[in-house]
Amino acid sequence: MKITGLECLHANAGFRNFDFLKISTDEGLVGWSEYNESFGGMGVTEVINNLATMMNAHFCAVVPNFRIMEIDCDFVP
Repeated sequence: MKITGLECLHANAGFRNFDFLKISTDEGLVGWSEYNESFGGMGVTEVINNLATMMNAHFCAVVPNFRIMEIDCDFVP
């Protein structure tokens, strides 16, 4: 099973916005997720769109562009 599509959907409820993510697969399965950009989570849609673009790139072409960082959680203030 492979992910074939990501789609961000937004709904304005007046007092706040509702943000949903639709994930489609090659086997016809569809998954839904809700996230919130209204209160401190600005930019989540842009990250999802960038990941969707990278899904279409060849894995070997994408990996060298990442720098893996390790953080020891015991020393985080």
